[in-house]
Amino acid sequence: MPECAEIKIMTEYINDSAKGRSFVSMNKSPETKVKCDVWGSGLWPFTIEAKHRGKEMILNLGDKMLQASMGMSGHWRLVPISEIPKHSHLRFESDDNMALCLVDVRRFAKWNWTDGWSSKRGPCIMTEPEEFKSHIGNNIHRKIFDKPISELLMNQAMFNGVGNYLRAEMLDRVDCSPFTDARTYIQSNPEFLDLVTEVVWESYYAGGGQLKDWSNPYLTGYGIGRINEKRKQDAFASFRNWLECYQKKVNIVDGTKRRFWFDSKWIN
Repeated sequence: MPECAEIKIMTEYINDSAKGRSFVSMNKSPETKVKCDVWGSGLWPFTIEAKHRGKEMILNLGDKMLQASMGMSGHWRLVPISEIPKHSHLRFESDDNMALCLVDVRRFAKWNWTDGWSSKRGPCIMTEPEEFKSHIGNNIHRKIFDKPISELLMNQAMFNGVGNYLRAEMLDRVDCSPFTDARTYIQSNPEFLDLVTEVVWESYYAGGGQLKDWSNPYLTGYGIGRINEKRKQDAFASFRNWLECYQKKVNIVDGTKRRFWFDSKWIN
């Protein structure tokens, strides 16, 4: 957490917050252990534009790119400079006395200068569905597909954007054991890859993972006009109501050392 839907929401929040603003400084807190130099030469004044690819986020700062990873609890807030939130470990201050802050209580978030997307991650399951399906097909012969589908879904080289709650919801919708090896599972159920993308979009419309460590910065969720106006899709009353499996059914700690929720009918 956060997963693909939450990262997309964050990039939209950053872009809405930064629109029309000129930023004049970039600072990190003395508490952070991130060693990345925040004082890039020739950077000021600058604009900010965010984009995402699965769980990846890149901020375009003028002619420089900063890759940001949110860890377990990282999120962004635009506030007056006089009201910087506690645990703001990276912030960009604008010439109208506002600050765009990366807030992270757990301090797992990190950032670094980059030239582009990571080569270790696959296409975005949400915004690059055809590339995602081709990528799976081109790699399905590899040994990693011997793993159970429930574990492979956490592999970001193959399923860029899927995390713990998304895999639980995806696998809960199909009538096949989540402990089947991934190659057999996908070859027997090719429509599953379309379902993967569909579930992520549903999560996005429901407002993203309103769980312990993250909340939608728009507060009202996406169901009441903001995003629906373009997509013309119905959103759910709440993210919690949308969840059918995660934190609601039986669970185990699996081979990824994460807790996995699933239907009890698949217990041997």
